[in-house]
Amino acid sequence: MGNQTKDNSAALRAVEQLYREVRELRAVTDAGFTQLGADVTALRKTQADTERKVSATAAWNDLKFDAITWLTLLSIILASQVYVSAVRNAPDWLKAMLPGLEQPAADGSAPAGQPESKQVVAFSRPGELLRKGAPLEGTPYTISSTVGWRHVFGAKDWHEGYDVSTPVGTPLYTVLPVEVQCLTEAQSGGGGIGAAYTVGNERHLWLHLASCTPGTYSSGEQFATTGNTGRSTGAHLDYRVKDMASGEWVRPYADVLRLTLNPDAAIAQANPGIDAPGMVELIKSFEGFHPKPYWDYQQWSWGFGTRAPGANGTIDQASAERELLAYLERNCLPAIAPLGLAEHQAAALASFCYNVGPHQFVGSDTYRHAQAGNHAAAAAALLNWTKAGGKVLPGLVKRREKERAVYLGQ
Repeated sequence: MGNQTKDNSAALRAVEQLYREVRELRAVTDAGFTQLGADVTALRKTQADTERKVSATAAWNDLKFDAITWLTLLSIILASQVYVSAVRNAPDWLKAMLPGLEQPAADGSAPAGQPESKQVVAFSRPGELLRKGAPLEGTPYTISSTVGWRHVFGAKDWHEGYDVSTPVGTPLYTVLPVEVQCLTEAQSGGGGIGAAYTVGNERHLWLHLASCTPGTYSSGEQFATTGNTGRSTGAHLDYRVKDMASGEWVRPYADVLRLTLNPDAAIAQANPGIDAPGMVELIKSFEGFHPKPYWDYQQWSWGFGTRAPGANGTIDQASAERELLAYLERNCLPAIAPLGLAEHQAAALASFCYNVGPHQFVGSDTYRHAQAGNHAAAAAALLNWTKAGGKVLPGLVKRREKERAVYLGQ
């Protein structure tokens, strides 16, 4: 019995010892799992931090790449603009020192395949950049957008030309003899109806038009009207110029833009020394205005005496004056401009030519004496042209006397 009690006590102590060891092992295990959990949590946090840093680094690298790309493109654009400006405005002595430095400008010659005209227009350099909101000299219009960056349709866009605020239907006139081509909206790249002509190596484009009539034109003739077609924010004219040799857009010519919207100035540009408004007013004083066609010696005429398309229709005074100018430019001024006359003399001869016709004019004693510089004889010879149908007409007598007085500056 005593031995059994001792055995039970020993077994109990062994169980208690085992229990203590199990508890210690469990405590160690629990601590290990707790530490392991903490380590896993810390590892996950470290991984997340690393991923965020990697993502931020990648985003920063992408941002730097985009910034460098855009800065490079902007530098190229600015450098090209500076180069074009430098080339256009380089002084003659610099061009002489650098033979490769050529002005990328129109030479004023007729297009290839077209006959040379006596009217030579040498485009001046573009000059100072026309600013947005600036008035366009010689016209009632203003610059609504210039060359450079602008915001349109909610996006930033580089604009290659000049925009001019013009009402729909504003007429455009040629500055010199050209072959005009008309462009569809697809051909103009979103510019709506367009017109284009080439002078030298440069192509002049007129966009967002209401109408365009293709063909061969003399200077001072209407070839299109402005509109609001294509990708447009309102009625306006978009004028731009491309150098066909390099394929680059160049700064448009301010003087061409001005002359295209001003027929009187276009006539004067094509014929130096000619006072277009002065001669037009003289002719208008003789012809009178006729809004409807009338029969006038083998043709229907209207306006200030120009040919009408038929017996029907009407014409307003502004259109009639433009037709008068176009007739003078085509038929009379090419013969008058080379004479180097004073403005009043040229006006008198223009009136005479308009009345008798260009063929009679260049074959007259008046023209022959004017060519020889014998102005007294030229003025006197005007009085020989007072008959129509073999009869002296009082109206022609009055006109010739007035033309003679104007020619002599009286």
